[in-house]
Amino acid sequence: MTLQFFFKDRGVGVINYGISFGWLGSVSTIIIAVILVIFIYFIKINKRGGYWLLVMSGGMANLGTRVFLAGGVWDYIHLPFLGLWCNGADFLIVVGTVGLILKYIHAKS
Repeated sequence: MTLQFFFKDRGVGVINYGISFGWLGSVSTIIIAVILVIFIYFIKINKRGGYWLLVMSGGMANLGTRVFLAGGVWDYIHLPFLGLWCNGADFLIVVGTVGLILKYIHAKS
């Protein structure tokens, strides 16, 4: 969250009202909070953090910033080859999600 304000104060980046990487343009803060509650529930029933903890950490960081920036987060990392902007919390979410998917695939085989 601190990095988002650091780069915002310097005018580097863009405001994002959607979810990770700007997807789903104008998602409500309440919907994001509900999604995070669901993740907390899964962490609790699984009794371990691991990849869920990465997803939660990124989600909580973005949710906190979203509250302070009036409904948006500040994306300060530009990925020109994909035409996307993102922030550090987005990477936590993506790495955690990919880890969960790979763990699920590995468990099924």
